[in-house]
Amino acid sequence: MLSVNSVLIPTEGNGEPFFKFNQLVVYFHPSANQICLLELHPNTLRKPKPHSLDEIHIAISEGQLRVGTLQTPVEHRLEEREISESRRQNRDKRFQRIEPVLDDLQAYFYPRYGKCPVAQRSRELNVSPTTLHRIMLMWLVGGQTKNALLGDYSKVGTAPPCGGSKKGGCETAK
Repeated sequence: MLSVNSVLIPTEGNGEPFFKFNQLVVYFHPSANQICLLELHPNTLRKPKPHSLDEIHIAISEGQLRVGTLQTPVEHRLEEREISESRRQNRDKRFQRIEPVLDDLQAYFYPRYGKCPVAQRSRELNVSPTTLHRIMLMWLVGGQTKNALLGDYSKVGTAPPCGGSKKGGCETAK
């Protein structure tokens, strides 16, 4: 059944799909009968949006959606001793930045006008709210674990997608 970190996958064939992309379940709001879903778009991540829990259950029962599990990267499952000291420090610094926001997730997903916890925390730390939203998205997409804040180094040192590398910038005069 549905739980935090479940993935809702749209099915093909039943006319218009319920969602265009997979959705990650990040929060349940039982008193409002709502669920917050984060669209797992391949290029961009946006703040999770609330949806009716009843509509989601109906879409699952009608076969418009199926429930999957979140596949976390290997580095998110590492033990403390397997993580370098500098990466642990960066992770812990990120976690300290968002920890007060995590203490009240309902206020993050359902902010009242002028009371967004990310904006308040960004003023306290003198950082951009965009920075804190980016860290929050890392935490949410990574399975809501501390190691989700390690950062993605899987593509470091790999060849560029276009096949070859070419010097950037303008041509030099000869």
